[in-house]
Amino acid sequence: MCYPTATMQPVDRPLRHVLPSVLFLTLIVFSLFFPRLLISPLLVEIRQELGMTAGQATRLFLSISIGFVSSILASGYLAQRLQHFHIITIAVLTMGCGMLFAALSQGPITIHIAMLIVGSAAGLYPPSGLSSLAAMVRSEDRGKALSIHELGPAISFVAAPSLVAIAANFMSWRMMLGSVAAACFVLAPSFLFFGRFGRFHGEPPSLGNLKQVLSNPQFWILGLLFALAASAAVGVYNVLPTFLIQERGMSTTLAGSLIGASRVPGIFMLFGVGIAVDKLGFSRLIAITAAATGVMTILIGTVDGLPLRWAVLLQPMIVGAFFPAVLTALSELGPPESRNVAISLIIPAGNLTGAGLFPAIAGLLADNGFFFLSFVITGVLLLGACALAFFLRMPAEKPDPL
Repeated sequence: MCYPTATMQPVDRPLRHVLPSVLFLTLIVFSLFFPRLLISPLLVEIRQELGMTAGQATRLFLSISIGFVSSILASGYLAQRLQHFHIITIAVLTMGCGMLFAALSQGPITIHIAMLIVGSAAGLYPPSGLSSLAAMVRSEDRGKALSIHELGPAISFVAAPSLVAIAANFMSWRMMLGSVAAACFVLAPSFLFFGRFGRFHGEPPSLGNLKQVLSNPQFWILGLLFALAASAAVGVYNVLPTFLIQERGMSTTLAGSLIGASRVPGIFMLFGVGIAVDKLGFSRLIAITAAATGVMTILIGTVDGLPLRWAVLLQPMIVGAFFPAVLTALSELGPPESRNVAISLIIPAGNLTGAGLFPAIAGLLADNGFFFLSFVITGVLLLGACALAFFLRMPAEKPDPL
């Protein structure tokens, strides 16, 4: 096994001893998540300047997804040859190159290539980043560490549209993307010199460890839970503006303001999730958050007026608790040296489900006058996942009585 313990940090250190490293890793994940979210609010300007049609412009997100899934599936082979520490550094550098290439793009082809690079950079991170985080902190503190780590994506959802709204008055989209590239080029060498974690190898997805992972029932349970979490978070986020405007008659300004405000409470929710994971255990917390998310998702599709606004505000906050719980359970799956294999299989499936399958089904239902059913069906599946969560048997917790 490629697992040189002589170069790996201790696995039983309390969170307070490694908090600077956890915060550094949070900054890293922010630098890899934020650029992808920045494209959406800049899409109109990019489309106009590059002479793209609406179809060409929206397919930029498909290019990002293709790059993301391709690199995350290949990350296990890279982790065999390079330490996770080096892969994280390469991911940040690659993100800088992708954003710089995007800023200099002169047409649809070049910016699609840039988005492939951006997605590839983001896809390198999850297996190495989560494996490094799991090895950094003792098991009883991993829930809190994961919650801090998830601040990176959570803050990105608020920061991306806010930055565009503020900077649009004095910066072009090219300058914004170029500035992000410059920040990545500063962060990568800083991490290379000051980072003190992830200094161990992972395993490639060989037949042996693939069989070990795929034969584990916990893998399939977590895979389904992660796909549902991605649909409830990313999928709902992608189609919600259209639903609120088209089906509920909201103005674009009101829908945008409501969705933007709904992401803020989730940031603060993360601080309590880690404690809840450590106190309640994975099974109970996942069941509770899945049920609450399911109810709020069903309400989005079935109510109107003030109840709808409350559902839109509360649903992302609860999903913000669901994700760290599932990710923490995922970080405990299997022996440390093969965790990156499980992560590199589950996260692409969740990404394709949340960013691809859910919006496609929602669009098909919308074309036939049943847009609301996409939310109802997702909510019902989440409610069903409550029972499934109690079949989780992770090393860090005792079995729960059914």
